[in-house]
Amino acid sequence: MLVTGGDNAGDNSNPTAEAALYDLAAERFIGSGSMAARRQLHSATLLPGGTVLVADGISGELYDPASGTFSIVPSIPGFSDFHGAVLLQDGRVLLAGRQEAALYTPPVRAVSAASLTAPLAAGSLASLMGSRLAASTASAEAQSFPTTLGGVSLRIRDRTGQETLAPLSYVSPAQINFQVPPGIATGDVTLDVVNSPSNVGGVTAAVQPVAPGLFALADGSAAAYGVRNEAGGRQTVLPPGAVVLDERPVHLVVYATGVRNRTSLSNVHAAIGGVRVPVVYAGPAGDGVPGLDQVNIELTAALKGQGHQDLTLTVDGIASNPVRLELR
Repeated sequence: MLVTGGDNAGDNSNPTAEAALYDLAAERFIGSGSMAARRQLHSATLLPGGTVLVADGISGELYDPASGTFSIVPSIPGFSDFHGAVLLQDGRVLLAGRQEAALYTPPVRAVSAASLTAPLAAGSLASLMGSRLAASTASAEAQSFPTTLGGVSLRIRDRTGQETLAPLSYVSPAQINFQVPPGIATGDVTLDVVNSPSNVGGVTAAVQPVAPGLFALADGSAAAYGVRNEAGGRQTVLPPGAVVLDERPVHLVVYATGVRNRTSLSNVHAAIGGVRVPVVYAGPAGDGVPGLDQVNIELTAALKGQGHQDLTLTVDGIASNPVRLELR
């Protein structure tokens, strides 16, 4: 949870630019830099993709959770500081004061569907975030992504000039989920939404061989499950939530993307709470979802009782986003 600004004096005379994140699991605040301006009586709106629009009666700024930084938004006109902010269905934000109103249109950006950050990887799952990208909402079958969905297509042009339609898994006015074409040339690419209501085009992104991203649930915990090896060769799939460890071996199956093009398994490293743990598999997931990867990690009894810890992955020297585990 992001907490921003306020008044240090309690009488609206000393606004602050301070910001902090509240960690629900650890039940404590963590500093998250400062806003570009002192603000009070402001609004904070969570946008698709995880960024936050903070606005008052003078200006606004965007908070990027990946970098923990704020950047000024120059396109919001002045309006009353006593205002409300509403995220519209098409991805824009309506800011309405006493007698004034303004519409904020977020920039269109291409990010990993797991980490919600750039760059992308060939063959990985990605998302285009913005507004008025599509006129309706539609989803594809999990194992079969079409190149046209909800009336729109996503054309990607790589650095060689080759154009490809990306397989689409989901489209909505504010978000398009797609697979980066596996055979695309690495380097800068340009994305154009074909038949979008607002003619979205010219969005640039970088594509690399690998860009590891770990999927997380809404609370920040890893999208993962445990498999425990029992006596006699049997296996038990552990229920979601905390992983309970004892002397029996447990493998953690973590869902990811941007991993499959790794140079070798020996160049894939995982760490829990900063302590390296063995990786026994890193590649395409077994359920046939295009672009979905999995990483199998060996857990040992030494991790028992460690509580909430961050899991991170490094592939060919490139680090992933952290996700949370609970170890009992």
